[in-house]
Amino acid sequence: MQCSYPYIFTLDSDDELYPDDSILENIAKTLMDGFDIVSYSNIIKIFPNGQTVETMSKVKSMKEYILNYPLNYPGKPPYVVKKLLYLKAGGLNTDEKWGEAILFWRKLFLLNPKYKMIDGIAYIYHLEGNDNVSKGSISQDKRIDIVYNSMFNAYNTLFKKLDERQRINWEIVLLGISLMRKKNINIFINKLLERNKLLCFKAFIYILCKRLKKYL
Repeated sequence: MQCSYPYIFTLDSDDELYPDDSILENIAKTLMDGFDIVSYSNIIKIFPNGQTVETMSKVKSMKEYILNYPLNYPGKPPYVVKKLLYLKAGGLNTDEKWGEAILFWRKLFLLNPKYKMIDGIAYIYHLEGNDNVSKGSISQDKRIDIVYNSMFNAYNTLFKKLDERQRINWEIVLLGISLMRKKNINIFINKLLERNKLLCFKAFIYILCKRLKKYL
């Protein structure tokens, strides 16, 4: 860890901060109020054919929200994390091309940090390029494998920390990806057959609503 200051501020090399002089000031004030993690509620995403603004709704418990679903994140970037907690959670694995944050955020929130999401836009996320899994031009099969491996690794690492409802959520997502890969399908079918059927139904509705919301 080369950082010599007490906070880690994340900014991808191909993205940028929203041009607002108050952003850093607001983050600094929030950290001085004793918070361990700070993020924002909105983000601008720029695509080849235009741009959109995504908004993160407030949730009762960010820890539970993060554990409920493998693609839930704590608000929108930029993310600022107290260095001591960042290291205690193991940091981000820079050897991974995609998905290292899936495990990192869950390990971090299992430490019960004090978290604050600031209302507003602070980050511009560029999706016009082709240099990573989210933005890139790698084959669909390769992309699916990378996503599956990242989620499966996080699922195995966190398994004992997840309650049954959360495990079911993850298993349904992993089953969906397994169906696309045409591999390991029986693993998650068998796991779900052993689960509480009512919880499975509720988990399916939860995930379906999340997917529909993304496209509405």
